[in-house]
Amino acid sequence: MARLRDKVEKVRSKNAGPFWLTIDIFCGEKSIYQDVCDKLSNIDIATVLDVDVANLKRFEIASLNVLKISLPRPQI
Repeated sequence: MARLRDKVEKVRSKNAGPFWLTIDIFCGEKSIYQDVCDKLSNIDIATVLDVDVANLKRFEIASLNVLKISLPRPQI
């Protein structure tokens, strides 16, 4: 199974204000973007990051081939 970092151009995390973190997954090509969106579920993300799936926000930005995940900051 291919690792996410081997498929995409860049994975970046950043502050999204004092209470949220955002993870951006830049896919580059449309086919890679679609594959990542199809295979990377919110449950998988929540499990890896040890957060409640109900607290995740997912933004699929097809025009930029970017998947954004926002989650509450573990410590404020």
